[in-house]
Amino acid sequence: MVSRRVCARLAACVAALCGASVVFLQPALAQETSPPVAEAPPVKASVTKTTDEATQAAETQAAETQAAETQATGAKIAPPVANLAPEPDPTDGVGHPAELRPPVYSATDANGVNLITGSYSQGELINSIGGRGGRGLEASNSYFSGTGRGSMNSYFQLSDDSRFVYTNLVLQGESMTFRGNPTSGCCVHVGDSVGSWSYPGSVITYTAPDGRVATFENRTWSSNNPTPIGLITSLKYPTGEVLTFTRDGSQNTKIESSLGYALVGPGGGAFSALSPVAANLRNGGCDTTQCSGPTYANEMDRGRTLTASGSAPIGGPFTLTFRNATGDKPRTYSLNITTDDQVERVTSFTDGVSTWTYSYVYVVDTWSSVGTQYLPTDGILTTTATGPQNYKRVVKSRTGNGHVLSDTDSEGHTTTYQYVGDEQGLLGKGKLVQVTMPEGNRTYFKMDGYRNVTAMWRIPKGAEAGVVDPDLKSIPGATVVRAGYSCRPTPAGGQNCTSPDWMRDARGNQTDYAYDADTGELLSATQPAGPNGVRPQVRYAYGAFTARYLKNGVMTAASPVRRLVRSSTCAIGAAPACLGTADETVTEYGYEDSNAPNNVRLTSVTTRAGDNSLSATTTYAYNDRGDVISVDGPLPGSNDLVQAYYDASRWQVGEVGVDPDGTGYLRHRARKSVYRADGQVSASYVGVVADRSEATFNDSFQVLSSSTIGYDGQARAVLQTAYGTGGQAVAQSQTAFDDLGRPICSTVRMNPAYFGEPPASACNPGPPGGDNPDRITFTTYDRDGRPLTVTSGYKSGAPRVEKTITYTDNGLEATVADGKP
Repeated sequence: MVSRRVCARLAACVAALCGASVVFLQPALAQETSPPVAEAPPVKASVTKTTDEATQAAETQAAETQAAETQATGAKIAPPVANLAPEPDPTDGVGHPAELRPPVYSATDANGVNLITGSYSQGELINSIGGRGGRGLEASNSYFSGTGRGSMNSYFQLSDDSRFVYTNLVLQGESMTFRGNPTSGCCVHVGDSVGSWSYPGSVITYTAPDGRVATFENRTWSSNNPTPIGLITSLKYPTGEVLTFTRDGSQNTKIESSLGYALVGPGGGAFSALSPVAANLRNGGCDTTQCSGPTYANEMDRGRTLTASGSAPIGGPFTLTFRNATGDKPRTYSLNITTDDQVERVTSFTDGVSTWTYSYVYVVDTWSSVGTQYLPTDGILTTTATGPQNYKRVVKSRTGNGHVLSDTDSEGHTTTYQYVGDEQGLLGKGKLVQVTMPEGNRTYFKMDGYRNVTAMWRIPKGAEAGVVDPDLKSIPGATVVRAGYSCRPTPAGGQNCTSPDWMRDARGNQTDYAYDADTGELLSATQPAGPNGVRPQVRYAYGAFTARYLKNGVMTAASPVRRLVRSSTCAIGAAPACLGTADETVTEYGYEDSNAPNNVRLTSVTTRAGDNSLSATTTYAYNDRGDVISVDGPLPGSNDLVQAYYDASRWQVGEVGVDPDGTGYLRHRARKSVYRADGQVSASYVGVVADRSEATFNDSFQVLSSSTIGYDGQARAVLQTAYGTGGQAVAQSQTAFDDLGRPICSTVRMNPAYFGEPPASACNPGPPGGDNPDRITFTTYDRDGRPLTVTSGYKSGAPRVEKTITYTDNGLEATVADGKP
């Protein structure tokens, strides 16, 4: 009989199966607060007439010129710019240099199905406050094959297989397994796990290689409690920021950041979804259920989340359908047990247009005894995914640690992954050592105990086959990039072991990095010497800043956080001789006043010459939620200030730019955006306002040009229409997709008389007239989704193949031929 275990896991999401809205959100990973912006030309709207004919004429001419340029160049409405306050981080790209990034394999296909586990995932952001990249809080919920989980729900869980006790850690969306119990001799790393555990007294602590330090509830394995769960209680970042987790007995949680932000509300268990409100603690304190100051509702309360419905018939597959907040883009998953390990996996997926199937073959190679039985605990899983137009992908993997062994695409090209111990017949058990491309060239890795790549060889085609250590046996034509690492303390109390001391490229050129011995902060990066013999260097300086906010009714100073305050580099000379001269470029960063209520937000960036002969400063202002509401450039006063406006979902709905002619006739250029419930733009307006006030923007926005965007049932933009002065349609484009969701026809409609009734498909020309024929571009693809031919003038009577592309077995372009005879 088919197991109904998934039904039990759905208990927390029963509302979804009854037709209610449920949020299933992806892990919050440093997302921008800017909303998604659909690519579209400028939307039909009413035009407010001005009494000043000279002003209207000038503004209309400017708008018409812009519309003409947009139509001629295919330019799109620019994305919002007022939300782009830089968050300086000198270690960007240093922790793992681009030349030595650890290999990352994506097992999840375009349908959201993980081809290693057979599970699926859907998710979206539910609430956020503060900035991005560790400068605020973000809560998401993910839905993994019947289980809703919040992104902030970090925990460890103990288990045993009759031989060993295992510690399974989930920290900020990353999962790892260790052998042993944190309270008694933990831990031996299993698979790709990294970091260390400690048990100082009654607190269980995990320290990550990048310096994060997490503490958890004290939990110990026993025969009476074989799978205990310890929830996270605090998380300290290397910069000094601290997240504190407080729970009550009713599954309510408060997550407080030492930057003065909080998420408060239901959820917070290991497997429960989150539905919190957000608050800036400068305006009032919070407990686990409520706040004394203003709060920001979550997306579920606003109806801007996924909905789910499903069925679980006796003896049949479990089926669940997701739809986005607008009710379209259906995604239906069917799950069943088809292998001996009794795991329920996705067997089919449909998006309302096409269907994909998934089949599995499981070969057990590891068993564990449970009582008098031996149960399979590990083996090799072969997953075969098939879909429309002969799509096929075959992935082999080890189930115990999720290591991929091979990946074969629709064209039959196979990429293989080899691990330490493979030569002993234990495929995929050890650490990754080599990736071999379909044409035979391969990459050989060496890593330290923190999964830092210390050496990476590029081995050419035709080299000796197999796993060969190039340090022990020379391989002709092989090149190597190396790096050295060491551990250093951080303000969080941990150690950062992931930043390199040096990196040497394939030509022997070395970049050296220096760090503060006490904080682990990067002090300088010195590159190889240039033609003048000087080694370019960037130098950094830091400062400590303190957020102040209400806690227990008292304005409280939080623990200090470290921020970059200065960087400098010289164009030609070397330090120290170039310092303080015009050759030096200095960038200085300012933050909110630590002596007043604040969230340690960036307020200014000044770029100047070392001798102060030149200087330019840009300042930033924020609303209480942390959105950048204005950017004031280096010109005097507010002549180059840009103002931005947001809705309750933090989607940027408007922007007011500079007054182009000061005291002349022209007024401030402005933009407005209207969104669908799923966050995609449905209409855009370009116009003018008399000033930057929000009241003027809302009530007196004069539209000069606009655009509308229409979507199909898969939530794809299929029809875009631009309108000029007076609201008349001036341009229209249309897109058609194939069964795999690839754009096949891109069409510019040429007959304005039929802009209101274009053909149903972009692949069909419209009625003759105007500047006919319609400009239709048709694209074909291979089975791996790569473009093969691009044809202009499609169905015009005079088609022309503009481009023909062929590919190597490795997936790179082999030839590109134009349309010339």
